[in-house]
Order: sequence, then C-alpha cells, then structure tokens
Amino acid sequence: MQTWRLQAKTKAKTYLDRLQIQRSYFEVFMLHAHQDGSCRDAAEQSSATSKKILIFEPDEYLASLLHMLLVREGFSIQAITALENARGHILAKPAPDLIFITNRWLVDDRPIILQAIEDEARWQTVPIVMLMDYFNIDVVENAMSNGVNDYLMQPFQPGDLLDLIQRHTNNDQ
Repeated sequence: MQTWRLQAKTKAKTYLDRLQIQRSYFEVFMLHAHQDGSCRDAAEQSSATSKKILIFEPDEYLASLLHMLLVREGFSIQAITALENARGHILAKPAPDLIFITNRWLVDDRPIILQAIEDEARWQTVPIVMLMDYFNIDVVENAMSNGVNDYLMQPFQPGDLLDLIQRHTNNDQ
C-alpha cells in the first residue's frame, strides 16, 4: 500500500511540475510576445497565412497555447491530440508546410507516426520539428535518424519558435 502511495505522489508531482513549465511558457509568451517583435501587424501576417502547421501533441493545454500563438501570427493550425487519430489524418488530409510532434510519440525504435509520414508520398518532404519537454540524446538521435529535421526544447521563447518556423518553411530552401 505504501508503494502505491509513493508512486501516486511521484506521478502527481511530475504532472504538477509539467503544468508549471507550461504555465511558465504561457507567462513568458504573454510578457515577451510584443517586446521581441514576434507579434506582427496584419500586413506582415498575410505572408504567413498560406503556411499550414500541423501539431501532434497529446497535451491539450500546450496544443492550445501553440494554436493561440501561431494563429495570432497568421498561420493555419491543425492540432491532433490523440495518437490513434494521427495516421488517419496523414492518409486523408493534404500535407502541411511544417509538422510539430511531441517527443513522447517518438520513443519507439520506428515510431508509427514517422512511418506513416514516410509512407505517404505527398508528406515526405514536410519538415518535422520535435517538441521536447526533457532532453535525451538517445531520443534526439533516434528521431533524427527517422526523419525529424530539428527539435525545440520547452519552454521556449515565442521569437525562437517563429524563427524556427521561418527557417523550415522558407520556400527558397
């Protein structure tokens, strides 16, 4: 019984720590969004409007924060929060300009989501950025060897996120 309580407390603390990181990210976004020039006016947003970003993230809170930030910047956003819906989305929908995917969905040797992207010809050239809530070199190396192009550690500055998007969606590459 004591072991169960200890495990429950550990899980609760891990969950609370994760929520605190996400709240910190949101506070940083709200504080710096206008200061670092990441919030563009309507004329600047029109260039980003055609860019479609797909977010594979099971944490609905983080997915909604990313959605809010990126829609505000003029991007078209689709978020998938359930792994079981990811493959169907890949098969049925047109390819986006960029994919963000959580590192938690990439811990297998050959993650099914990356395999689905590789199997679908129109998705094969889409840049993939892994969102990491903890750093693990083995996960990074495995993801990069399976088609991930870049990664971003959480929490991150909104300006860094927008720079990364610009770098990977620049049509002159």
